[in-house]
Amino acid sequence: MIERNSRQRLSESALISAIGVIFILAGTYIPLLGLLTFFTAVPYILITMRNGLRYGVMASVISAAAVSMFTDPIYGITLALLFFVPGVAIGYRGISSKEPFGPVAWGFITSIVLVMVYVKLMSIVLGVDIIEKAVQMFEQAVKMQGDMMSGLGQKQAAADVGALLEYMKLIIPGAIVVQAMLMSFFNYYLALSILKRTRGYSGNIPKLSEFTLPGNIALGMLIIYFLTMSAKGLSWINYENLVANITFIIIFMFFMQGFAVTGYFLNKSKINKVIRNLLLFMMIFLGPLSSIVSVVGFLDSIIDFRRIRK
Repeated sequence: MIERNSRQRLSESALISAIGVIFILAGTYIPLLGLLTFFTAVPYILITMRNGLRYGVMASVISAAAVSMFTDPIYGITLALLFFVPGVAIGYRGISSKEPFGPVAWGFITSIVLVMVYVKLMSIVLGVDIIEKAVQMFEQAVKMQGDMMSGLGQKQAAADVGALLEYMKLIIPGAIVVQAMLMSFFNYYLALSILKRTRGYSGNIPKLSEFTLPGNIALGMLIIYFLTMSAKGLSWINYENLVANITFIIIFMFFMQGFAVTGYFLNKSKINKVIRNLLLFMMIFLGPLSSIVSVVGFLDSIIDFRRIRK
């Protein structure tokens, strides 16, 4: 955190908040800029890391009020809970954290808690179950896609697409968890990059190739998975949904670790940069390679191939 007087901190926080609100409104009203919404935590990470927790919280509240005035109160509250407050949590942890990905973990945990609060709040205040609404949307998509392909005589393709969409419908809660992880990581990384360029951060920006899960994560994941499997006989638990979501989250976390390991060794190699990036791109989008990367991540959580875990 940079030493400055209160007036300087307040002025800077107001300016960054205003820029953030402008980008939010641009992403809201200009469809091509909709992706900007994913990075709306960045201004509040910057404010908190540069000026402290008080200014981060103040900026979040004022920004939520401003967005509510120009759009809709529900939208303002949504952004505050799902992006602004996690951004403040990331920035607060980033001030003193010695762990390169510690702030990401704080943002992730805060985001998950607030998502649950948000879903419950919407259910109580508006009587709307957001998860159920998302499930209904997927059900409609499954029906429309199946009807369209069946009409074209592609019954097998329709069945395959239908099965995929049914699985996606099952893992909506897991997808929310994964989205929180990605939001925390990319917003923190972008905020540090901005601070580095403006000389507001003197530390090193953590590299994705340095990402690692805790050393005992493999054992913890296995315990969670087997406990999940043992819940099969419990009538009050939707076993199929639970297994699908736990499996999805575990595979994703090990994929992140495996991707980091692969990137680490590719960077150490003499392979052309374009080819390296192409290989990494293929690992994300090709199913068989993604599975191998997840296995590599699981093994690295046990063996520590990079020798970077303390």
